[in-house]
Amino acid sequence: MRQLLSTTVLALLATQPAWGTVSITGGNFAYYEDFNDFETLDDLPEWTLRAAGASEDPMYLGLDDGSMNTGGAYSYGRTGSSERSFGFLPNNNLAASIIIEFRNDTSSVINEFFVSADAELWHGEASGSSTSLKFNYIVPGNDPLDRNYDGLDYHSGQAPINGAANPGPIDSVQLSDYAVDRPILPGETFLFEFFFPVASAGMDAQGIGFDNFVFAVGRFDGQPINYMENIAAVIPEPSTYAALAGAAALGLIALGRRRQ
Repeated sequence: MRQLLSTTVLALLATQPAWGTVSITGGNFAYYEDFNDFETLDDLPEWTLRAAGASEDPMYLGLDDGSMNTGGAYSYGRTGSSERSFGFLPNNNLAASIIIEFRNDTSSVINEFFVSADAELWHGEASGSSTSLKFNYIVPGNDPLDRNYDGLDYHSGQAPINGAANPGPIDSVQLSDYAVDRPILPGETFLFEFFFPVASAGMDAQGIGFDNFVFAVGRFDGQPINYMENIAAVIPEPSTYAALAGAAALGLIALGRRRQ
């Protein structure tokens, strides 16, 4: 299934107009998106919503506090608040990929990088099936394999209530991982995909969003980078930065285990 998704994503890359690729210009590069004030897809020129697998084309249905039960993509958040997240509610016919694309526009290899995001459960179905948010790292071209990072996956479980929490979200979990298994060569383009699988037949799904997305170079041209300083330079909220410092520590623990 995941290899099928990669093939579909790559086919779309070949047939659809290119979206805004994020250029990495040096080892001190960091990127942050909090999705605040996100109301239409035009507000997110670097992000793309795509159908996944054999799914129907997903629709963006606008702002929602988790009350809506129609399958599609949403800007999830509390009514009247600018704090938003980019989310999706799957159903029997809808699965989606939300993608951001980066390119190494330096003359050096990016050996390692850090990624973090908050997963938020906005729409609950007490009698529904567990819904997953999965994260994949894809390098198109001669290496199209999906690389799934468990540290950035989220599984909703059984929601305790129907509809939206007041105030939402129902659940929020900070996710992070440190990638070391596929260096990015100069000039290479790579994708990060948040994948929402189709709901099981006859089952209602949970609506999940992701927020506070962070990407930072961790090792550049073989040299380690103090990436937390670079992240701090692009994050406006001190509290968010403090939380990410804890996530970075967890990422380094995972990195140590991987290297062992």
